[in-house]
Amino acid sequence: MGKARVAVLVISIGERPFSALTLSNIKAYADRIGAEFIVEREIAIPFWLAFKCKLMKFKRKNIECYLQKMLGINKALESFDRVLLLDDSCLVSDGAPNIFDMVPEEEIGAFPESDCVDFKAPSYDKNFIFKRKGVSINGYYNTGVLVVSKGQRDIFSPEALSGNLTLFKSMYPDQAYFAYMVDVNGIKVHKVSSDWNFMPVFDYSDNSNRELLNLPEEHLDIVKQKNIVHVTGYYKNRDKIIEQIYFALEDNLAGAEGGQG
Repeated sequence: MGKARVAVLVISIGERPFSALTLSNIKAYADRIGAEFIVEREIAIPFWLAFKCKLMKFKRKNIECYLQKMLGINKALESFDRVLLLDDSCLVSDGAPNIFDMVPEEEIGAFPESDCVDFKAPSYDKNFIFKRKGVSINGYYNTGVLVVSKGQRDIFSPEALSGNLTLFKSMYPDQAYFAYMVDVNGIKVHKVSSDWNFMPVFDYSDNSNRELLNLPEEHLDIVKQKNIVHVTGYYKNRDKIIEQIYFALEDNLAGAEGGQG
């Protein structure tokens, strides 16, 4: 058996002012681990699936982006044996090891967001899925960082999406869909730690944190210790936060290289 073909996939659709920084950072990681780097700016949605979406009259205007994220995985797994999906708002530290070495090929690698007691999505979506599907799911995962293999490709197919479009009416469309499909299909999930999908929100009790332009230094020090930092849309000034973290990681790298001299 030959070596598995692996890729790092980023789906970056629409105006993403921070992507110049994040994509260069992610590409460097792909190069380090010997993976193909793929950036998808647009994923074709089959006409019949797009038409069905229109008939369902989704309230969200950008529902297609969530479908394209799932379809992008399906497309990549047509050519590659294993794929690391990263949101385009992720940054990878220079010291991050090869995540493919950590996740068994027969399992999906994902961070269990249900372990985060302050996060609203897990309880919301578990209730949502039960109301829509009558199923009580166990795990709930963040889809900003996923390691998937060809054997799991079917759950990202247009046909699978079509049969479960009602789940995309959730506040967290792709995560509701992913959690449900993993559960009902009995797919094993290798739970990666928050080091691999660290969302740098340190206080949900005060919405004024959403207005931050920069993280405090003590929080930035924590961020620099993580393998993958995932800056979600929680922050209104996400581009500023990403820029700060990007240059902090660059300084880390420069310091490490200087210490070797």
